[in-house]
Amino acid sequence: SSQTATGVATISDDGSAGTPPPVPAPTPLPGDPTPPAVPVDDRSNVSVSSLTVSEGFQAVFTVTLGSAAATSLPMTLSLGSTASGSDVDATLASDYTSKMQVSFDGGATWVQPNASGQVTVPLGTTTYYVSVPTVADEPGKVYEGPETFTLTASIDSSSQTATGVATISDDGSA
Repeated sequence: SSQTATGVATISDDGSAGTPPPVPAPTPLPGDPTPPAVPVDDRSNVSVSSLTVSEGFQAVFTVTLGSAAATSLPMTLSLGSTASGSDVDATLASDYTSKMQVSFDGGATWVQPNASGQVTVPLGTTTYYVSVPTVADEPGKVYEGPETFTLTASIDSSSQTATGVATISDDGSA
């Protein structure tokens, strides 16, 4: 005897429901040629490294996607302050510049984001680098102590956002 069931399902793949719970592999029914597929959470998530850099050198952040980009992935990069009472914010132009550069090939080549901070992550990419120049206190060599700024990376098609903190180390010699 054959049994048939009909139903309606709505698939929302925008990440608004959070990470789905693990689902056991379905058991195929006798006579089924192919078992149903196990649901996959195919949304990319993103993380940004934090780092310490000596004043006057490049702060190089590592941006990592939770899974390889299945298509070209538009992302937005922005610099900002740490907004924490326990540190000293670096000042744009006098401590670091807004001239970000991005490398999708391990540092072999570098490109600039557009004026809005947008980049397109190539298909298959899981990691890329964002370089931000820091500024040396020349010629005065003023000791300022450690100062911080942030890089935020956002996946344009979702609410996935991550922020890394750069600490500029200043020993007064540069």
